[in-house]
Amino acid sequence: MLGVNPCTLGFATLFLVICLGENTAIAEPLDPYDALGTKLERAYGVPPNALASDSPQITNTDQNDDLKQVQIDTGDAAQTQVPVRRLSTYMVQFAPDADLDEIQQVLDAHGLRVADEPQKNEQLSQIGTLIVEPIVPEIATDTGTEIGEIGEVFVDPLIQRLRADPLVRSAVPDLVISTQKIPRPPNDQPTGPDLWDWSVRDACVPAFAHPASAGVRDGNWGLKAARFPTAWRLVANRLAIESRDPEIKVAVLDAGFETNADLDFDLFPRVEHRPHSHGTHVAGIIGATFDNGRGIDGASPWARILAVPHARQQVDHVEGNIEEKVIGLQSDIMATLIMLLQEPDVRVVNVSLGYNWKKFLNIDPGGQGFASLRNDISNTGIMVQSVLGLAAARGILFVSAAGNDSGLDQPVALDVNAQWASPLNWAALNRNERFPVDNAIVVEAIDRSGTRAPFSNRGGHVSAPGTGIQSTVGGGIKVDDGTSMAAPHVTALATLLIAYDPAITHVEIARAIRTGARPAEGGAAPRIDALNTLVAHDPNALRFLADLDADGQVGPADVALFKEQWRKLQGLMPGGNAVAEADEPLVEAVTSANIATEDLNGDGVADRNEASWPLIDLNGSGVATDDACDAVVIGGKRLADYDVLGATWTNQTIPFDSIDAELCPDCPQQ
Repeated sequence: MLGVNPCTLGFATLFLVICLGENTAIAEPLDPYDALGTKLERAYGVPPNALASDSPQITNTDQNDDLKQVQIDTGDAAQTQVPVRRLSTYMVQFAPDADLDEIQQVLDAHGLRVADEPQKNEQLSQIGTLIVEPIVPEIATDTGTEIGEIGEVFVDPLIQRLRADPLVRSAVPDLVISTQKIPRPPNDQPTGPDLWDWSVRDACVPAFAHPASAGVRDGNWGLKAARFPTAWRLVANRLAIESRDPEIKVAVLDAGFETNADLDFDLFPRVEHRPHSHGTHVAGIIGATFDNGRGIDGASPWARILAVPHARQQVDHVEGNIEEKVIGLQSDIMATLIMLLQEPDVRVVNVSLGYNWKKFLNIDPGGQGFASLRNDISNTGIMVQSVLGLAAARGILFVSAAGNDSGLDQPVALDVNAQWASPLNWAALNRNERFPVDNAIVVEAIDRSGTRAPFSNRGGHVSAPGTGIQSTVGGGIKVDDGTSMAAPHVTALATLLIAYDPAITHVEIARAIRTGARPAEGGAAPRIDALNTLVAHDPNALRFLADLDADGQVGPADVALFKEQWRKLQGLMPGGNAVAEADEPLVEAVTSANIATEDLNGDGVADRNEASWPLIDLNGSGVATDDACDAVVIGGKRLADYDVLGATWTNQTIPFDSIDAELCPDCPQQ
């Protein structure tokens, strides 16, 4: 039997780190790798210099014979086997006060030994966890189609006995994880020049309120709805004044990544790489090459993507393309996350992964008959909380997809709580006195109407656009739906905050995003708002928009510039259209009469779009107008564009109220 070597874990050091993550006031963390090199080598046979190696530390396999599967009815004569967990393999987290002799006694008492997986155990040991296996291996079995029988897959007497042991903090099977998107059929992919369009149809109709049936097929609608363009300009103005050009490292943990000419990323070298379009799509939403005249624009011009693939297996249980066949194991993902914490300068980690109960098993884990499954999720969540504690000590924020297990549009509505979609979600949504760390955000998906998408789970911290989202895939672009698409909007927003204020902490980022979110419809969590988030963090942030002449002040000269720009915009309708009827496509024929001759929105060209997101759109509505309906809430105040000048006024000599408020007395009435 493989025992636990006294030099294996260095529990005195490791569990101090865990306890630091549990205290209300987190002190400076102990380095979890300090003095562990020789201990790891002695216990697992991994040379100390392998910690810094570029060679893969966690390798993948395409075998299916070590997976426990269930059979589900596919609606025809055939049945499909779905993998749910790994056979004869468990993760056990020991109590912080356990000594090494006691740990060995636990293993002996339950007929267990340490699994021969040195790369993963090397990482998991940092949270007091080992991958173990029975001395007598489990025999592969399948269950039937009844829900109760599916539930029995998660009832494991050995797990129950381990959890009852006072020296065990948590014990779980190794469950299957996969991507969190809703695939669209190939014939549902829109084509044409309007896929990526910054036009704004009507100041009085929010950007998210245009249904696709009205002919609007702009795959960047979510960026417009969340006021990203105005937030970009605000941050860019500050960076220009301060002569900064930041690059914020964002890790995207996903199934795999493919190359795309519009997306640059670095591959995390310590895991095996598998090509997969899901990671490419998620990464593109965050950081596709910005403003290069082709493809799409990522939601953050300052994000640098670190691609971290996790996929372990390709299974044959789902008909269709390869994207729906790639899975991972929870142990792989947790070990990879811990390994990722060693990577310097990572500020945000995006995780668009989950169990996908609805897609694979068509069950609600929160329903009757699945108490054992919920115990598995919560016990794994306890382990993940330890990982989050390590990440918090390094100032790292996690963003997690809420999951796509709900079915609000089904005859019998299914409304699943996001905490059951993944252990990361459970960890983030179940903070307590033992785990007060606030460095994870769970993201629901909203659709164009601003309501929760029918597939989206509930209970997240915020919501973000997650339907009809266009992004990069291998060699092209694609539109997809899912909370996988919503989460990267929040990840990108976090990088905007870091670019604006490099000293911001992970706690302040999470607080600003939640505080800046606005009420949503249809039971969704508050929807993110990029401009409002920047103001939530810094109430003076709007000055970087209102200071039109970039002299560091907001005064009469800025009013003069505002009026000059206003005058030039008259007669130019958003999108270059004199009239925008509700049933018209977003892109119309452009005539010489509605093309501007001057760049009024700062995109470097003069074209039909000058009235969309102009430089004097100071409230982020996408247009500059004096229509009362254009006033929007920023920092708790309802402000039109001109009002922002007054709200940020710094001139101590000339009061704002003394300035003539008539914007353009000579302009024709609209």
